[in-house]
Amino acid sequence: MDSTANQDYLNMHKEIINEVTKLSEQVTFTDLELDDSFLQAQIKEHNPMSSVIDFPIDNELFLSHLDKVISIVEKHQPHLKDILDEINSSFKSLDNLSSLIEATKATNYFYFEELAKKHKLNTAILQFIVEMAYRPFVKAFSKLINSKVKFEGYNGNTCPVCGETVRILRTADEGKREACCTRCDTVWEVKRLQCPHCKNNNHDKLRFLSADASENKKLYVCEECKGYVKLVDMKEQLGNPSFFLIDLETIYLDMIAVQQGYEGPKEIDSKKIQ
Repeated sequence: MDSTANQDYLNMHKEIINEVTKLSEQVTFTDLELDDSFLQAQIKEHNPMSSVIDFPIDNELFLSHLDKVISIVEKHQPHLKDILDEINSSFKSLDNLSSLIEATKATNYFYFEELAKKHKLNTAILQFIVEMAYRPFVKAFSKLINSKVKFEGYNGNTCPVCGETVRILRTADEGKREACCTRCDTVWEVKRLQCPHCKNNNHDKLRFLSADASENKKLYVCEECKGYVKLVDMKEQLGNPSFFLIDLETIYLDMIAVQQGYEGPKEIDSKKIQ
């Protein structure tokens, strides 16, 4: 991918995230009853909130956002028009939209593979579009949960709200480190000198890798489980940064990690590291 195509690809994601953020501010869960002690217990048990709380998603609003995401993708990637038209048609023929939403909540790759096979669709593009349509709802749900619970003592490698495997850590005050969910923007503290995936705290098996002399963005890798995360210094960034976009902008670090034999979130998920 040349630099122009790469920039347009990044611009596409920025526009989608802007749309996601705008819609998430419109989503409310006024009829959702939550018990604070129950929520706190789920954090202690490492149960993602989205897996135990059936927060409602308005089908009309969901389908409307699907259309918006497809329009943005087509604008920036016009060569995908035929594929996008086929995906859009498949949504209109679905008998059960709830199954699609539930599969997205759980990041059920097998569901999307079967759906793509049934309708002869591109699996990766299909899942991306549905995931982006789901994001406003899970981001709004995350804001609600964050206003009611504390994540103190939680040290999991998956988001306590949506279950996404951690991809990014950021430096915090007093030398602390925080995990940043690239899906719903939840932030929680993790142990500074420990692999967030396998909990290895043998310092001889933990190290940093970087692409250049910059210390602002680097890899934190574990020789025990061969997992990695990206450690990013965000202190100079204004406002509320999109962790999803930061993850996308540092994809070159993922390439370095894979080239050197370290494993990304999908491989870590398959091992079910707790």
